[in-house]
Amino acid sequence: MSHSTLAPWVLRSLAGLIVAGGALVGPAAAIATNHPTRGTHRLLEAATCQRRTRGAPVSGQLTIAVTVPAVALLRVDARGRIIAAATNTGCRPRQGDIAYVVQPDGSLVADHRVRLDIVDWTGDFRVPGRMQPQVIDTH
Repeated sequence: MSHSTLAPWVLRSLAGLIVAGGALVGPAAAIATNHPTRGTHRLLEAATCQRRTRGAPVSGQLTIAVTVPAVALLRVDARGRIIAAATNTGCRPRQGDIAYVVQPDGSLVADHRVRLDIVDWTGDFRVPGRMQPQVIDTH
């Protein structure tokens, strides 16, 4: 499996968990302590990440609202540091996203305790499902 693009079977598995309401349990390593080097790498997001607007319905149209939960997939190393991340939104991982953690052994666990708001994300998140390597501060 390539580290740059999430395998289709992983995306289908995650989608099945979301649709079926299934839950994975298990603690993730201390990934909230990941602090990439700040200010040295670029963050790219879809234009829709900055503005969340809805168009006004046109008379005679039926509007159907469908909500797809925002999912963040995080790959961690043996020390629990985030080494790569992907989302299904085209945006960087954000607090409130459903977080799934890929452990070093390849196991996948859900972790609602992940603090996605304290990480200085880097990479081009505009393509949903594409893993973005993260810079780890080694100090």
